[in-house]
Amino acid sequence: MRRRTILATAGVFLSAGCSEILPEPQQTETDDGTTEASETTDGTPPSETAPPGETPTERETERTDEPDETAQPRTEPPHPRTARHLDDARSNLGDALDQYAAAAEADDATLLDVTAETAITFTRITNPVSAARQELTDLPREATDAQRATATQLRAVGAFLASGARCQSALKDADDELDYITGRLYAERTGAIPSAIVDLRSFHSTARDHLDTLEAESDPEDTDAFDRLDSDTYTAKVEQLRREVTAFGSLPDTLSEFRTGFDAIARAADAYVDDSYTTARDEFGTVIDSLGTGEDTLRSLDSPAAIADTVENLVADAASLSATAEEFRTAAADGARGVRPSRDAVEAGQEHLRDASERVRDLNATNVLLRA
Repeated sequence: MRRRTILATAGVFLSAGCSEILPEPQQTETDDGTTEASETTDGTPPSETAPPGETPTERETERTDEPDETAQPRTEPPHPRTARHLDDARSNLGDALDQYAAAAEADDATLLDVTAETAITFTRITNPVSAARQELTDLPREATDAQRATATQLRAVGAFLASGARCQSALKDADDELDYITGRLYAERTGAIPSAIVDLRSFHSTARDHLDTLEAESDPEDTDAFDRLDSDTYTAKVEQLRREVTAFGSLPDTLSEFRTGFDAIARAADAYVDDSYTTARDEFGTVIDSLGTGEDTLRSLDSPAAIADTVENLVADAASLSATAEEFRTAAADGARGVRPSRDAVEAGQEHLRDASERVRDLNATNVLLRA
């Protein structure tokens, strides 16, 4: 009883924060008649031996005020039903990816084989993407933070595939419109070209909007959650789409210049053989200005593979027609001054036409000028 009384008194004394000098250590008498020190002068126990009734674990707990900073964070086990939803979403995204690449109609085709000249039915991609999104919407409330982060990345992969397919479809429409416009140019039936250019602008705008959505809703790191797609392929595909969208954005105004130039050379040829030299001179000048502007734009264009041949042909034909117009404008200027047109200029112009592509040689205007 005496030992307990002294210990209790010392505890109260210390907890009250007293700054007086502590009394000399006291000795207590044990049940077997021996004595032991109850407390040292600095208030610490004389040994690390746990007193009766107290375990070492309890003592260690009482002495530790700060948490152990080396302790590892507790990992939360994935929720099994959520894992099934994530796997099903990945499966649907895999189907969308397969349908996207299959549009190229080539063995072992990839996303990069699908270009603006590829016919694509975007619903074959967007439908499985929608199914994947539904799986991700249905995630159980018990999903872990890691699983929810994975779901966010998979939604982004779906946005990449769906918006990419829609962009691809609009680019194909733009490519078809380009073919139609160039066909009208060489057929010298340019009346429908202005409305076709309006459609081309619309298709380009649609493609650009889908590309903007793709880039806003996904990024390369999202592919970490989908092993069928890697960040390099993602980046290369976005760059491919961006290049095509940029190119088609430059074409409407350029094709309008070509239409003006082709119409002008037809009028110039007729005016020249009718001896309307002043009109011919001015029209040949329009050919030079319009086709020259169009040619310069196309030469500086970073042409994607899908339209590279078309652009190359337009550049070459613009150069041939411009060179022809330069020579015939000189001859027409002579006639406008009342002197005989320079035969050397006429023959030089005709030589340019003979060296031109078959597309140019088949123009009615070319045949008229070759007989001049």
